[in-house]
Amino acid sequence: MSLAIAQGTGLFVPQKHGLKPRSAATPDRRGFACFYRVSEDALFLERLQLALPYKEQLLVQAGRGPLLLGLSARVEPEGRLRVLYSDMHAPVQFSGGMLLGDGYIHALALHGRELQLRRNTIHPAFEWREVHELIFEMGRLVEAQDCSEAVVRIREHLASEQFEPGSPEWQAAHATLVAQAFRVDYGLPALSSPSSWIR
Repeated sequence: MSLAIAQGTGLFVPQKHGLKPRSAATPDRRGFACFYRVSEDALFLERLQLALPYKEQLLVQAGRGPLLLGLSARVEPEGRLRVLYSDMHAPVQFSGGMLLGDGYIHALALHGRELQLRRNTIHPAFEWREVHELIFEMGRLVEAQDCSEAVVRIREHLASEQFEPGSPEWQAAHATLVAQAFRVDYGLPALSSPSSWIR
């Protein structure tokens, strides 16, 4: 599942460990992707892929690259995020909420009303067919819920002809339904973290 959005503190940030990914390498301008796992009700960082400058990639290839949590990286032959730290299984002290999505909906071009709805949708959970919310305290999973049906109902309501997409009435209905669907307020899409995955 992909991490659609997270709100809280404590997710892994490479810069806090001395790594400086090239931000232009990913659409979200972060320059890295984290792969997390929930195991025995705890959150772990399993893998990190990032874009480092070419000179640093050469150092990694020569075995002189930066260690991360005592682990060496390797350089993948292709892709934008070529530097890979794997088999990490590092505990992550995240406190807050995450929405996980599976089955990306808007992978194809949209037209007409669907495109207008997409442009005005102010929540990234609507981009997934299956949506789960996980709540953590200091890296421990304390609550999990399947929000898929609630998200389907929200999409159906907002796609109805009752409101003009983007109108104040549409936005008010949208905000009310979102608040009812999730335990955490995930804020605006600018907070989303699409370059992360959870297994």
